[in-house]
Amino acid sequence: TSSQVFSRVNAFYNEEDNYIGTYFKYYRDLEKEDNDETLQSLPIVQYHRYLETFLDQHLLSNINVNFNNLYRPEGKTAAKTSVDIPIIVQTSAFDDYIDLSYRADLHARHISFGGNADDNNINTDYDSGKYYRDTHTFGAGTHLMKGYEKFAHAMAFNVAYIDRGSEYRDGFYDDIADICESDPDSDLCGYYTLNEIRDETKLQFIQYFFDDTGKQLLYHRLAQSIDHDENDKLSELENELDWLITSEISLYSDTFYEHDGGYVSKQISSLRYNDETIMVGLSHFFEDKRRRYQIEDSSYLTSRVSYRYDRHYRYFANYSYDLETDQKKRTEIGFMYTKRCWDFGIRYVENNRPILQRGNTVNSIYDKYVYVTVMLKPVGGSEFGYEFNNDE
Repeated sequence: TSSQVFSRVNAFYNEEDNYIGTYFKYYRDLEKEDNDETLQSLPIVQYHRYLETFLDQHLLSNINVNFNNLYRPEGKTAAKTSVDIPIIVQTSAFDDYIDLSYRADLHARHISFGGNADDNNINTDYDSGKYYRDTHTFGAGTHLMKGYEKFAHAMAFNVAYIDRGSEYRDGFYDDIADICESDPDSDLCGYYTLNEIRDETKLQFIQYFFDDTGKQLLYHRLAQSIDHDENDKLSELENELDWLITSEISLYSDTFYEHDGGYVSKQISSLRYNDETIMVGLSHFFEDKRRRYQIEDSSYLTSRVSYRYDRHYRYFANYSYDLETDQKKRTEIGFMYTKRCWDFGIRYVENNRPILQRGNTVNSIYDKYVYVTVMLKPVGGSEFGYEFNNDE
């Protein structure tokens, strides 16, 4: 990116039952005079035991172990280990019309700290910590399919009850739990990274339509959760639709409805035309400010156009417009030249970047770039960017 260089080396060993991977990640912060306080993952070690089945496939389980060594020469360092073991019991009833399942998710982690304490770093007094949690999910569902002369219809209904079970905290995970659960963005909580599990019931209905060749024509999903920690409060209702109107035209929509207040809290819609030569897409994103406690609503349009001149040249352009602020968000135009062993492309980009000025007034700057892309197959590639000076 414009302010950071990221390098990594990955190595893995994979066979039928086990996977072992080692990943080295190094970040170079270009906005700092030195890199001594930048956290590095040196290394991440992962072990995965593939899914095993027992008792005629009625019992399933696997194992995941992750170790992450967060290192830097100056400041606090951490070593984190986590273990995840899901255990699934499944069966069917009523001539396979009903599927029943029980799943236990066992999660344990340990963290220890070291390094040189920075006087300006608030995170200097951490003790090592242990954490354990078990979560239980009870599920039931049905899957039905019927064929017709020119199409087939499949649908599924699933219900799952999630019980957050029990947990154990010690040291670090106990000392700052109250702070991080009430204010996850606090400077104290950079190493906390625990996801909250709630007692809830999840309902989901899915249906598909396929043509006589097996191609998916329509996908529709309704999802509703009931939060038992909030007096059986209904969470957002989600309605997702993916419709292939013709072989070239498709429509996608994902809508979230908030029962408490009776309003559409978020919606993503897109319409696309795509054949072998031309692709034209128009999408709209909307989010109500009440959903995320934002200052204002989010609403913007994005359009994409591409033209494949021949098997080598493809030209493209993108344009995004903010409907709430009546401002252009982003413009991009360019081309890509493709051959069997290499690609070459140039694109011009304008990006509207909001800035906060004195008096808490918001303004924006149009950053302007030219990017050159060179890709060598299968070795990899690079993108070089030039930023034009902005008078502001």
